[in-house]
Amino acid sequence: MKPTYFVGRLTRLLVTLAALSAFTSPVIAQHSPAHEAQSPLLEAERSSEDDRSKGLASASGRHATQQRLPTVHVTGISTVTEGRDSYTSPAMTIGSKTAQSLRQTPQSVSVITQQRLQDQNLTSLDAALGQSTGITVNNTLNRSASLFARGFLVSNAQIDGVPVAMPTNNYSFDTADLAIYDHVEVLRGAAGLLNGAGTPGAVIGLVRKRPTQERQFRASASYGSWNNKRIEIDGSAPLNTDGSLRARGVVVKEDREFFYDVAEQDRALVYGVVEYDLSAQTRFTVGASHQDVTGIPINGTNLPRYSNGADLKLPRSTFPGAAWNREKAKNTELFGEMEHHFTSDWKLKVGATRTLSRTDSKIGFLLGAIDPVTGTGSFQRGNAVDAEVERQGLDAFLSGSFEAWGRRHEVVLGANRSEHRYRSDIISLYPMPYTPVDIFNYDPYSVPEPMTPVSPNGANEQNTTQSGIYGTLRLKLADATTLILGARDSHWEFKQHNLRTGVVASDYSDRAITPFAGLVVDLDRTWSAYASYADVFEVQNRFMFDGRQLDPTTGANYEIGLKGELFDGRLSTSLALFHIERKNIAQRDPVNTDPTACNNSACYVQGGETRSQGFEAEASGALSANWNLFAGYTYNTTKYVRDRTITGAPSINEGEPLAAWVPRHIFRLWTTYQLPGELNRWNVGGGVNAQTMFYRVLSGQRMEQPGYALWNARVAYRIDQNWTVAALLNNVFDKTYYGRFNLLDQGTMYGEPRSFMLTLRGSF
Repeated sequence: MKPTYFVGRLTRLLVTLAALSAFTSPVIAQHSPAHEAQSPLLEAERSSEDDRSKGLASASGRHATQQRLPTVHVTGISTVTEGRDSYTSPAMTIGSKTAQSLRQTPQSVSVITQQRLQDQNLTSLDAALGQSTGITVNNTLNRSASLFARGFLVSNAQIDGVPVAMPTNNYSFDTADLAIYDHVEVLRGAAGLLNGAGTPGAVIGLVRKRPTQERQFRASASYGSWNNKRIEIDGSAPLNTDGSLRARGVVVKEDREFFYDVAEQDRALVYGVVEYDLSAQTRFTVGASHQDVTGIPINGTNLPRYSNGADLKLPRSTFPGAAWNREKAKNTELFGEMEHHFTSDWKLKVGATRTLSRTDSKIGFLLGAIDPVTGTGSFQRGNAVDAEVERQGLDAFLSGSFEAWGRRHEVVLGANRSEHRYRSDIISLYPMPYTPVDIFNYDPYSVPEPMTPVSPNGANEQNTTQSGIYGTLRLKLADATTLILGARDSHWEFKQHNLRTGVVASDYSDRAITPFAGLVVDLDRTWSAYASYADVFEVQNRFMFDGRQLDPTTGANYEIGLKGELFDGRLSTSLALFHIERKNIAQRDPVNTDPTACNNSACYVQGGETRSQGFEAEASGALSANWNLFAGYTYNTTKYVRDRTITGAPSINEGEPLAAWVPRHIFRLWTTYQLPGELNRWNVGGGVNAQTMFYRVLSGQRMEQPGYALWNARVAYRIDQNWTVAALLNNVFDKTYYGRFNLLDQGTMYGEPRSFMLTLRGSF
């Protein structure tokens, strides 16, 4: 039975059971701490998701009168970070589906809370992850970035626990504006148990804002460097007297320019979500968002290098494009969720999301490495691009606990499915031979706009589908010892064809079973030690001489660590050692060397190996009632253990780093402190992002960025109980550095110079 078939059957079955049980389940009353008194659904359910307990009490009383059934008391842990004024969270769900404390999760996890997002003015996903432990951000376009963790590209993500693809060849995920999210979760290392195929770098989890039981209204207005203007409005309220129906809406308007010339961007976002407690046991959630982004973009080619790899030393304001560049992008998302508690111990959750993104752009850019003697080599190029991305995700799981051998254990059984369709039509704007330009005296406003496209570059459609069934079991071996076992059966399909000719370029599928094992030992009430093992599974679009597709790359992720919850849980700390192996990586066939022998492509064999290992440390939370802190350090080395050429001889990569553009050492620090006594209206803060050198070697030429540190500072003043004004200064000492390299002829991009942002924030 295919997992795709199982997902459909399981979902229909679970929804039917939920509907029936709404009339038969006992009423669930809840007991929640005072600071979680906003939760409108039963605490077992929302305490693992949100902070809204009052609405459930209303719903419980309403249905108790009708049903007159016994009451079941439920407790749990909240994952919501809004309103906590903290840099840590008591729990997260990214590694387990059910809410678990960071200390009870046997992998490296981080959470970027709502308070940190506000304090550091982190409004985009790449900006937030650039402040997280161990994540390297390679910016490419105005709103596009590639993410790396532990030397591997980050390819998987979740939104409210529903798996979605995180591709790097289009805009389907890059438009994420964090105004609609409560917090960001990061699990570093292999995460195939709940996500299926992917790299062992990390998985990113976004958790949407949800309606609150009490009325609240928040607004902010910001102005910063390069005419950066942004307004956010966020309101939530119950829609009926007992609070069983609630709604929340967010509106964002942003208009900004950039540190490089010409480019600009306008963004408009609308988000709405409604929750309804159908009964004391069942909640339905539906929501939608729509975002428009228009502007003059800088192309991903960015700046070239000299042909010997040397730096051109162009001004940071250089815009290597045409002033007539333009781009329009629309992103519409629909999502829904159903949660039902059968008893105080057993819960069902079904979530779904669908996103449609359209991008229409016309972009001129420069391409070509520069001759260090003549200064020539750059050519004017341009493309018109029409792209569409459709992304769908579905996840359904049943979780609960049971008594056995005198102890209580937990189990999760579920299935999920994700689909990703990417269609693009690219047309060249210039004929060959391309027009040479002088990059040292380049004027974007002098480039004439070509009105007639010249030739099609490619019109392709890619369809990726992944489905799987999974299960985890948390066995309580002793009061202080928990064993976590899990496995997933994944099925993966990929198809690609040319939209003009109909020729199928790729059509393949694969499946794999990925196990997981973890052990957590509580050393005392503060510290826990853990160890974990996770399988690595990634599909390869390569074929052998006999026509068979190569098996997936395989490997293992080993990790041991120590976690602590200090100061009554207000400060979370972690130390981790990790070792990742990948094997069976595709290599050119040294015997069958015909470049068209295998499906009009080269033939491959398996045999490549890579390794990544290192150390991570993190502390996040509060050192005192007035002092918040985040600090993260990563040491990571990578290596091509075995990499062969078509002759079977070692390649130039063998023995070299797998990802030389990922720094070996990364340290990130951010802290804020509320002044005492009569100065308590003032809050001061600051931090640093420091890293060692990174480099790339291309065509025998080395491009290197020396290590650097970027210092940031913040000061805030509380005007009254509703209003706060804050000033943020990034890159205080105006350090000049490159954020990324790609090739000699393109892909070099400066990091952002010194910038400021002034924000007025109100909360009612």
